[in-house]
Amino acid sequence: MGLNNEPKLNRSTMRSSFRSLFFGLATLLSAGAMAQYPYYIALSGTVGSCYSGQVLTVQTVQGTLPQQSYTVTVNSNCTYSITVPVSNQPAWLEVTTACGGAFQVGSDSSQFNFIGDTAYSVIDLNCGGGGTYDCLNILNGPNMPGTPCNDNDPLTVNDAWSPTCACQGVNVQNCQAAFSIAQIGPWAIQATNQSSGVTPLAYQWWMPDGTTSTVTNPIHTFTAPGTYGICLTITSINACTSVSCDTIYVDSTGTISLQPGYYDCMGIPNGSSLPGTPCDDGNPLSTNDTWTANCACVGGNTTPCNADLWVLQAVTYDSLNQTTTPIPYELWIWNLSSGGSGTYTTFWSFGDGSSSTAQFPTHTYAGNGPYLLCLTIDDGMGCTSTHCDSVSIDSNGLYTGIMGGGNDRQNGFTINVQGYQTTGLNEQSMLDGIAAWPNPVANELNIALNNAVSGSADVTVLDMEGRVVHAERRMLANGRNQLLLQTSTLSPGLYTVRISNGAASISQRFVKVN
Repeated sequence: MGLNNEPKLNRSTMRSSFRSLFFGLATLLSAGAMAQYPYYIALSGTVGSCYSGQVLTVQTVQGTLPQQSYTVTVNSNCTYSITVPVSNQPAWLEVTTACGGAFQVGSDSSQFNFIGDTAYSVIDLNCGGGGTYDCLNILNGPNMPGTPCNDNDPLTVNDAWSPTCACQGVNVQNCQAAFSIAQIGPWAIQATNQSSGVTPLAYQWWMPDGTTSTVTNPIHTFTAPGTYGICLTITSINACTSVSCDTIYVDSTGTISLQPGYYDCMGIPNGSSLPGTPCDDGNPLSTNDTWTANCACVGGNTTPCNADLWVLQAVTYDSLNQTTTPIPYELWIWNLSSGGSGTYTTFWSFGDGSSSTAQFPTHTYAGNGPYLLCLTIDDGMGCTSTHCDSVSIDSNGLYTGIMGGGNDRQNGFTINVQGYQTTGLNEQSMLDGIAAWPNPVANELNIALNNAVSGSADVTVLDMEGRVVHAERRMLANGRNQLLLQTSTLSPGLYTVRISNGAASISQRFVKVN
């Protein structure tokens, strides 16, 4: 089913003059913080054909104060509820949720009879009227390509839905490392690989002098008598690994013999801590720690892979006048994925039934949206990550985000996925693309934003009266930045965080709860 239809709007309202001074206080704010607002809206509703863990965004719109945005998760019965404080009337609330490749939106207004009055509003949404069938043929279901699945094979790991909706896992056994040693002259040996199992195999030898070799049957010459160890690690294309080791004794005449058993990297006879096997380097930020040929425990990647993208209006930049002009009907997508091995395969789902595995694809939509654009990355080291965002334009061909715009003209638009910082916008001294979560927040607020110039920035938090309640200075890099702001000492209420780099500033509202 195509996803370029205009999202359906479902509205219904129930109001009562019954006064409730306590309804829903525990859902967001303490009683002290709620008392500063003269009115309350007790919002509830049902999401038809919801999926487990479905998240809704509730926000005040059409001039309703204070400007607020909340996230609510539906329960097992596909219902939700939240109490929203407001300070003027009529007051409007809008509810948005993603259903497969489209967004469903509902809104309603409320009137109040007296100070402290609570209006009751019901906004129902339905995810059954459009979207995408997942890999189990469930409309708007969670089993989309790139998400986990179970292939019912106990010998596989990291099972995931492929772009063609095949549940595929990685085999973890059926290979066995083995070798033999033969003396081919004074002080010299040749090791012969005798491994078996799944092929093709990659071979790595851990030689007696601490070096490594990928030769199938390596030769080694000793320079002094002593007791030495030799190990072979094999790795198959289905992620099976196996290690075999032996101990070699060389006497003063260069005569070589095998000794029963060996000592591993922990000095344990016939132990399991062999070169190429997992270990713990004591650093909680590293992963894939492995014993080296010299029995050093070395960590690998410090961060997991993280898919990320940024949507913005395509522009032309006038370097002489330092101004930008929008390019109608064109959006730029920046692939900001990071972490993991740093080398990714990509899968783009455009939200209109089409997809691409190109790293920087170009795609043209038939309508104005919104469409749910999703990027799935695989770093080749067992880490996959998916990130989605909405793309849409208004009737003038300009980017509007999740709401879409007036869709009087269905001209369609084009997205171009860009390499990081290839548009020339880094010439400008500006901040953009701010996001904050979780909102409401209890103890720690994550802030992500884009900065075009590296340097220091002032981070300030202001209360409802504009008083500065927190201030600090942070260093921002050129590009995407993420900050962690401690909010545990703030009193419950509405705040604004403002970030300024001296040339520009950007702000975002958030709600502090207990």
